Amino acid sequence: MSLFISPSQEPNWRINEEAFQAALLSRWDGAVTEKINDSNISFSLEWTIKQNQDFLTGSMNSDGNTIVIEFSTLTLGAEFALWAYSQFPVKDGIVLYNDDYSNSLDVTEQTVMEEVINEFA
Repeated sequence: MSLFISPSQEPNWRINEEAFQAALLSRWDGAVTEKINDSNISFSLEWTIKQNQDFLTGSMNSDGNTIVIEFSTLTLGAEFALWAYSQFPVKDGIVLYNDDYSNSLDVTEQTVMEEVINEFA
C-alpha cells in the first residue's frame, strides 16, 4: 500500500532534508537512506526501514514538501506517517492520502494511529 503526506495547497516552505534524514536515522533503527542527486528524478531522498518481517520504503520529492511511503503493514505505515508529519515545518493543511485519492485524512497534532488505520484499512 502507498500513502502520500503533503500540504493541501502549494506551500512556500520545504522540509529540511538533512534534518529529516538525521531524525529518520535516529528514530528508526536499521533505516537506510540515500540522497538522490539526479535532476531527472523527482525525489531527492529515499529510505528503507525493516522491522522483523515488516518493511517501509519512502521518498521525499525534490520540492521538499511531499513524502511518499509504501509499506507491508498499515500499522507501520500509520506510525511512520504520523512521525513524518511531526517533521513538517508547518503543521496546518497537511493531508494524508492514498494513490488515487479515494481516501484522505487531514492530519493534525491530535491525529492518532487508529484514525489513520481506520481511514485506510
